[in-house]
Amino acid sequence: AYVICDEVYKNYLINKSKKFIYSTALPPVNNLWNLFILENMINFQNRIEKFQELVIFSLSTLKKLNLKTKSTSHIISIIIGDNLNTVNLSNNLKELGYLAYAIKEPTVPKDTARLRISLTADMKKEDIETFFKTLKAEMKKIGVI
Repeated sequence: AYVICDEVYKNYLINKSKKFIYSTALPPVNNLWNLFILENMINFQNRIEKFQELVIFSLSTLKKLNLKTKSTSHIISIIIGDNLNTVNLSNNLKELGYLAYAIKEPTVPKDTARLRISLTADMKKEDIETFFKTLKAEMKKIGVI
């Protein structure tokens, strides 16, 4: 993360949060990349629109497949419930070539373990749909739906 703020807040954070700042600082390349993106955001309008379209497509595909999510953004959580089932599902998907992280207790409340799926603007609708169909099939195999 980074903070965009006025000089007075910057000085306050630097002087009052030294342990935090110096123990978790991002490498300079990350900061330069973020600056580049911020300065060139206007040039990425087509990618932003495509990305938003993929989010809408993904959420509607989940709905059509009766896979529940409370997500409304490009980070999609599919709540599985049990830690072990979530880890098993994540591992099964990994064997099939998909990387869907298992997020489990204590990161999330007990019995709300979930898969976290992140979309990018480079994805294709066909690949997303195939993944969600595969996800549903794997969920059926382990008995969570």
